Amino acid sequence: MRSSLAAGVALVGAAVVVVTPLPVPSGTARAASTAYGLTAASTAITGASLSNVPVNLFNMVMSTPAWEVEAMGRLADAMIATGSWQVWGPTNVLGFDEQDPPKLAALIDMLVPIRPLSSALGDQLSWSMRANLPMNSGCAAAPSACPDPKAMLSSMFTVPAAELSRGYQFPAVTNPFTGQPTSWSGQYVKLDRGAASTSLRRYLTGPPVGVQTVSPADALDAAGRLAKSVKDAFNPFVQNSQWFDTKHTVFAPLFRALAPALCASCGTNPYDNEWLNSYSQKPAAVASLPATPAATKPVTAATQSAVPPTPRLAAAEPHQQARRADHRTTSGSAQRTRGH
Repeated sequence: MRSSLAAGVALVGAAVVVVTPLPVPSGTARAASTAYGLTAASTAITGASLSNVPVNLFNMVMSTPAWEVEAMGRLADAMIATGSWQVWGPTNVLGFDEQDPPKLAALIDMLVPIRPLSSALGDQLSWSMRANLPMNSGCAAAPSACPDPKAMLSSMFTVPAAELSRGYQFPAVTNPFTGQPTSWSGQYVKLDRGAASTSLRRYLTGPPVGVQTVSPADALDAAGRLAKSVKDAFNPFVQNSQWFDTKHTVFAPLFRALAPALCASCGTNPYDNEWLNSYSQKPAAVASLPATPAATKPVTAATQSAVPPTPRLAAAEPHQQARRADHRTTSGSAQRTRGH
């Protein structure tokens, strides 16, 4: 995931210089849905007509710079919320933690800046990664908090796409550093494989809503924030960086000795990560550990430019009804993924 994200940022960063100067966009909240059934066909659109396709196709092409810049801003916000990827803690855990879905969704929107298509693709992939790259208390951070690597490896990539399409019941999923459940812990999800094509078709045939625009100032701001967030994420010399951990590298003593020159913000002890020092005592020691800083709390929603009336998440089947309909599938899935 780290290497893929870096590659995506590099690819799109080069493209930002060609953003067309346009007026300032209006912003709306990119809602974080509490309904996890992703059946796109459940939302009807009025006024759909093939005669709308030419103008909507034009609007879509002209809106891609604004959608690109907006996605860059959301990725920057999610990266900032995560903090340094060199520091293990509640917002940087091996596996898919609360910070990862917004990062992945924003990255997909950047790589495929066609919002009606990329929104559905991002949701589908995010749910698949939640199921197939789960956090695990047996291996929360490498190597200091990974006493049982097999526990994580055995629970990875165990939920195929077909099972997510039939309906999947998540087991209890908790953050191994805090012991707190994730927002998808115990949730039922049913993915629609045709959600992306359905969303794009609805956009093209639906009533035109105009071109989304972005100003040069907003484009530069988003690019600057994203560049800084990537720099901060991969800077190896920050307080509690794994590169100062003697269990991580044999060069840690040298890095510690050079810490005054390498890390101006580091304290006298550049590595005093309480989350890792107390990890072996989890969950009993959770209450005594420092709270997650406000700036790095999980992202629950991000912002986006106003988009056409093709929803990112469509209306879901009622939770209980869906669970009864797919009881046999979900119960089997829960048993297989209990190791999460």
